Amino acid sequence: MTSYFLKAGIGYSISTIIAAIANASFWLLAVKFAEPSDVGLASSAFSMPVLLSTIAALSFEYPIIKYISKDKSFFGSILFFEIVIHLLLIPILLLSIQQITDNFLVVVFAVIVLLSFPLQQISSVALMGSFLIKPVNIMNVVGAVLKIIILIVFSSFHLGSLGILLALSSQFFIIGTVLLIIAFKKFGFEFKISTLKTAFLEGISNYPTKLTGVFQYFGSISILTLFAVPFEDIAGFTLSYGFLVLITAIPAGFSLLSISSLTKEKESSAVSMTWGMAIAIPIITIMFTSSDWILSIYKDIYSKYAGLLVILAISIIPLILKTNVITMLNNQGALKKIVLLGIIESIIFLSAIVFLVPSIGAIGGAWAVAISSISAAILSLYWVNNTIRRIFFTSILIVAVGVASGLLVQQIIDNRLIVTLVGFGTSTASMFLFRLIRFSEILFIINQIKSRNF
Repeated sequence: MTSYFLKAGIGYSISTIIAAIANASFWLLAVKFAEPSDVGLASSAFSMPVLLSTIAALSFEYPIIKYISKDKSFFGSILFFEIVIHLLLIPILLLSIQQITDNFLVVVFAVIVLLSFPLQQISSVALMGSFLIKPVNIMNVVGAVLKIIILIVFSSFHLGSLGILLALSSQFFIIGTVLLIIAFKKFGFEFKISTLKTAFLEGISNYPTKLTGVFQYFGSISILTLFAVPFEDIAGFTLSYGFLVLITAIPAGFSLLSISSLTKEKESSAVSMTWGMAIAIPIITIMFTSSDWILSIYKDIYSKYAGLLVILAISIIPLILKTNVITMLNNQGALKKIVLLGIIESIIFLSAIVFLVPSIGAIGGAWAVAISSISAAILSLYWVNNTIRRIFFTSILIVAVGVASGLLVQQIIDNRLIVTLVGFGTSTASMFLFRLIRFSEILFIINQIKSRNF
């Protein structure tokens, strides 16, 4: 076990958990202050600039993290390129937004998100690449809390979708600006053609896999909008997918931190995957046993999307496997395998969603995510070693045990809280029983947190 890696992972995890809780609270408040149709419209208008921006990013986070500690020009070169590209994307964004609304303020907020997104992403990734994780952690938490405050302040004006978009765009702009200033002081603004060439080579190799992830979330919402799926159903899909994003955020962060230049080891994907699974498994169990109860926290009307949430829950373990396999392949320099993985998953996802959404609506988007994620996992298992295969199948077994125990108790006691606690407790205990994690490792983490040594 690598203490160097875990210290970074602990710090990142704590801030991510806080930010995720704040983000869930934001949407909880949003659905209280706005009608489902307004939530759906805001989600669609927000997804379009994020989709365009993420597509334009070309998976540059991998070369930035890998090389920034050796060559500071990776920050300035990539940032300059991304700013130019995002300025060129504005007309495309305007045409896209006009398909769903003619509200001028919606357009303004969408443009702010589009231009702020690369500032925030490139700056935060560059800082993490130099192991300056603390300012990124702080700003993640500040940003999540900030958008809640803005939403609450403007809720009294009954702005509906505009209030949600105002909060989201303000968060992106302020956090992006602050992180840009911090990164600029650290790295300066040096531009090199040779740096950009290297970034293109490795970024494009990772691009297909990243594109699939973008399509699965923001692309799904955009596609649902284009197929005229009711905004209420889009809101249900957005809230349900939010749990998937919440659960996979920490494992994804662990996988990025396990890139060899950070961990100073040849390979730590097994460590990354173990702790990613350990964090996700109890929550996945709850998603299976209490999906309608989870969604009713927002509003009772959203509990009807419980089936959609369960389908998305199927995707989580395969997604955690895939993110760690991508990092493993990057560490090995196996760029062709990364390209192949991304292309196959993208083709399967797009084929599935275009076929399913017209016939079964928003739930078709969830099935497309699940099908493509499982297909990527099957290919990933072919490439990984026996250690990672064992972690993957052990995780599935633990979730199955937790879900079965929860459903069994449900047949005896009609109390959703008890069912949830039993499922959560059984899956947590099973992680130790099946030796996914050990008590000694938990004690190490507790000691690190007590000493604040991260």
